[in-house]
Amino acid sequence: DSHGIVDLRMESQSCLIPLGARQFAFSQVLKLVESEAIDDANGAINLIRFFYNKTINGNNPTWLPQLESAPFIMDESGQYKSPQEIFMPAETVTPDINFENLNYVHEDILAFYGDKKHVIKWLQVLGVREPTDLEVVRKAILPMIKNDDINEQNRLVITRFIFKVYQAKLLSDSDYLDLKLLKVLTTNGLKMPSHCY
Repeated sequence: DSHGIVDLRMESQSCLIPLGARQFAFSQVLKLVESEAIDDANGAINLIRFFYNKTINGNNPTWLPQLESAPFIMDESGQYKSPQEIFMPAETVTPDINFENLNYVHEDILAFYGDKKHVIKWLQVLGVREPTDLEVVRKAILPMIKNDDINEQNRLVITRFIFKVYQAKLLSDSDYLDLKLLKVLTTNGLKMPSHCY
């Protein structure tokens, strides 16, 4: 016995209840997302529309605090993340490099809602935002350095980004310790600073 899900774009869904359809409670919708039954960008777009429509104008005020930590926004890899775990793409971050440890809102969701500023503002109220430069360094660049993922192709862009954060005086002593592992370009390729003269 399998169940289907009515397209969230359908208006007057309540008219289906006399025909045997059931409505999901808030917690059931979140479990539906966890079950990965909604696994495409269009479904993710409709999910955001559903939560937005159910919480605007003071409706369901108890939902908003729960949505702040609920994974209901699809990232660029198709995984659901909470508003605290996902970012809007930042123009200050270089588009040439894919930072694996930063989760960005799926591009189809951004394209669909890009001109709907009220929905973007609602997502921001829940906690979705652009990453700070320091977050990019700590969550993306430092792990790349530790995993030895800095190479000839990305070294210049990453080094310039780190220098920009350095100039802003945002780095801590711990950050500097981690940055000691950043290889530098020599006449013999990338080398650890401790192996250079």
